Amino acid sequence: MTWKEWQVLVQQRTEAFLTARKRKKLQKQLKQKQRPPLIEWTLIILEVVFIVIIINLFLFQNYRIPSESMVPELKIGDLIFVEKITFGPEILPGQIKLPAWQTPYRGEVVSFESTSYALHGPWIEFWDRFVYMITLTMVNLKVDKNHQPVKDLLIKRVIGLPGERIRLAKTGGMEILPQCEDKWLPEKEFMKQISHFYINQTDSGNELFSADRYLYNYRNTMDDYQNQPYNINVQINWFRQYMGWYIPEDRFFPMGDNRNRSYDAREYGPVPLHKIQGKALFRWLPFGRIGAIR
Repeated sequence: MTWKEWQVLVQQRTEAFLTARKRKKLQKQLKQKQRPPLIEWTLIILEVVFIVIIINLFLFQNYRIPSESMVPELKIGDLIFVEKITFGPEILPGQIKLPAWQTPYRGEVVSFESTSYALHGPWIEFWDRFVYMITLTMVNLKVDKNHQPVKDLLIKRVIGLPGERIRLAKTGGMEILPQCEDKWLPEKEFMKQISHFYINQTDSGNELFSADRYLYNYRNTMDDYQNQPYNINVQINWFRQYMGWYIPEDRFFPMGDNRNRSYDAREYGPVPLHKIQGKALFRWLPFGRIGAIR
């Protein structure tokens, strides 16, 4: 075959391919015109549902802040996007999740599954999340018997890392015992390394865990231990008063910035990595507070 014959052959094959492609496109358009409007709208809605579910599972999740546990960084009613790629996208909500690409670092704001929330099956979760996202969080189908929104996801800041111990300090705040170390250090010593980290440290109001709150808990723990020294739960609380929480491998200790009004790992313990859904990335409402979450 000569060079000219080869050029002619390529041109013929290309024209045949483009003609066939155009023919298929025209046939598809003709079929769409022949469909009843109801079927056409149904297909469009299904496509939208599919796209929203894919975005929700693999890329971003829209979330409305329900409490003041993360004040001042996040306030009640803030709408945020949670990025879900870094810590592994979901395949089935609450059941199957891809491995994480990296682990959370100290000071990072993350979302994770609440230990008190009971899943209702993947398909119900799919539908609930779709309605929540497509209505911009205005409609939440997850409500309790009192018709109050159920907190299936929590938003907190990672404070303790695997291999560390963390406990309440006598002066308020938290203390951290790094892995392979024998000296407890104040939380603020670690947070100095994170320039953007901020907690309102006023003694009045409702911010950091206060020294008075520590003393109150300490007295209650000691009284319980004197009255019920063989109660296993009392023994655990007594031990935790001195040694804090140990954070096993692949677990993290998230806490709210507004410590006195935060339901966090002090109540339910370290959170497994596979329970962490994503990182809080961006606040898009209200307009006056638009910006990256730090």
